[in-house]
Amino acid sequence: MNKDQIARTAAASGEGIDSTGTTEPLSRRKLLTALGVTGAAAAATGFLGLTPAVSVAKSVYGEADIQAKGVKHQLDALTESAVQVITIAELRSLTGSTYASAYYVTDHDMEGVFGLDPMDTVSADNTGTIIVSASGLRYKRGFTGPISVKWFGAKGDGATDDTSALQAAIDAAAAEGGEVFLPSGTYNIGTRYTFAAPGSMSFGYALRVPGNVTVSGTTGTLLTQAITYENRRVLFYIAGSSVVFRNLSIENTYVITPGGNLSSIEFGAGDGFDASLSVPIENVRIENIVVRRSWHPVKFHFSDGSGTTANNILVRGVRSYHDPVSKSSGGINFRSTPNGRITRVTIESCQIHNPVTSAGIGLYGVHEATVTGCLSTGSGPSAAGIQLENGARAIAVTGNTCTDNINGIWADDSVDVTISGNTVVGTGNVKGIRVTHQGYADEPTKITTGIVVLGNSLRGCRIVSEPFGASPAGGFGSLTITGNVITADGSSITTAIHTTRVAQLNVVGNTVVGAGTYSLYFSTNPDDLLVVSMNMTAKASSENSVGIRVTGLASNINLVGNTFANGVDTLGGENGSRVANAGIGGPLHWQLGSTRIMAGAGSPELVRSAPPGSIYLRTDGGSTSTLFVKEVGTGTEGWAAK
Repeated sequence: MNKDQIARTAAASGEGIDSTGTTEPLSRRKLLTALGVTGAAAAATGFLGLTPAVSVAKSVYGEADIQAKGVKHQLDALTESAVQVITIAELRSLTGSTYASAYYVTDHDMEGVFGLDPMDTVSADNTGTIIVSASGLRYKRGFTGPISVKWFGAKGDGATDDTSALQAAIDAAAAEGGEVFLPSGTYNIGTRYTFAAPGSMSFGYALRVPGNVTVSGTTGTLLTQAITYENRRVLFYIAGSSVVFRNLSIENTYVITPGGNLSSIEFGAGDGFDASLSVPIENVRIENIVVRRSWHPVKFHFSDGSGTTANNILVRGVRSYHDPVSKSSGGINFRSTPNGRITRVTIESCQIHNPVTSAGIGLYGVHEATVTGCLSTGSGPSAAGIQLENGARAIAVTGNTCTDNINGIWADDSVDVTISGNTVVGTGNVKGIRVTHQGYADEPTKITTGIVVLGNSLRGCRIVSEPFGASPAGGFGSLTITGNVITADGSSITTAIHTTRVAQLNVVGNTVVGAGTYSLYFSTNPDDLLVVSMNMTAKASSENSVGIRVTGLASNINLVGNTFANGVDTLGGENGSRVANAGIGGPLHWQLGSTRIMAGAGSPELVRSAPPGSIYLRTDGGSTSTLFVKEVGTGTEGWAAK
């Protein structure tokens, strides 16, 4: 309700207008009636949270403290019977010692009720919730619920630089642990600040968000930035715990030069960030944010092992759209070191489209995290849809979809990772699920181990484990690949499941159709342990593929219950035990150590190779030619019928 409306309401009652037409102070009852606040509601709410200054002061400071501070006369000057209609400029210009019990401010988008706090002599004027008069008195807005950025002069018209107004609203909310609300509109962010103790990189921030603040918007809330390389900046820089962002859209409106645009919502410490920030960051929620053309929509980064930590971070419903032509880059990015660890991260129901130079979702050195129900489309030549690296540990990647990534889901130098129930679609022989080691310097054993690849669906892409980098260190511990389905057309991929020197490898219950060369290919060391069980491989059409190949000298291989409809190549050292595999040298083939038990039609002599002690069961033999024992030699000769 504006000033004229209140005046008209008073005129209708025959009160509040003097003989010259000037608006006089309205009674509290008349103002409440004009605003539609009556009866029990007015009594219960104290009129939008504002109670008379006398009772406020007594409840906050106490009668004795009021007397001691010598402000009793100011309280006595307040009259509960009058509410003054006024502008902010008029409220600031007040002088004298007579006060209304409340002032109703009528400035557009800044309307509200202010009351005197006679005990406060230090608070600064912030336009929105505190007004300081010419005589030095502090008038405070009465309200419940969120703080509107419009109270602080934000226009949301897409042209006015609203940076300072938004920062003032954020600071006001931080003072009381409250929520900042951005009504529908386009908020232009045009100011850049540098960190008090900047790192080596020359960039800054636009809005700094202290702890215990929620920043929220609604449908139609948009923040825009026009950034060049020279004035690159973070939009929201998190500087405390218990911070929430929700229901915002963010758009950068220029063609990005390399490295020009930085993150939209970020926390960082050390090199390139705020070197003075050393407090832990906890309990951060980032929900329902739409970002266009941002280097990273969300980024937590500890670059120098400064000892700062972050934990309990939730990122939900973030949608990021990149422009591959103008080279906007990566996605949701968390990076930590042993001396600056990020733990307990949850990323769910997010969408990252077309990142150029880094992963859609990246967890580097992060411990205890889940990535669930996300979509990542497209990525740069050395990145992934979802990437784990640099000692990432205890990570679950579940129920996500990655399409057209060079690497769909990539775990490098990571420990205890489960990749399950994901859908990965690729073209051009890409690596749908990739497990690598290169020897991360801060991981003592440099062993990638405890990796489980379970129940994923891959189309036109592969599962690969391999060394990575120019001089890879470390190695593989345990890797389990089970229950996955890989389909191709016979030419889009070469080898469907390809592992390299994995110390403990379990490949169980997978289905592969349409690999171009090999369905399963295992390169081994002599001491590797391999279990290959209950897998099924087949051709899609007429491609020249083989079901399984094992190279190297692994002597501990168990092949149990597999069906290789497209045949078998070499099997490495051929030791261990092989039980009931179809397609390995005949209908059935059992093996204990190097000794074999085989079955088939016809005599094995000059046909079946085996070491001494092996047994052959002839399915079409007679009374003296059903059981054959290999008595001498390791080739096809030396079989004796029993």
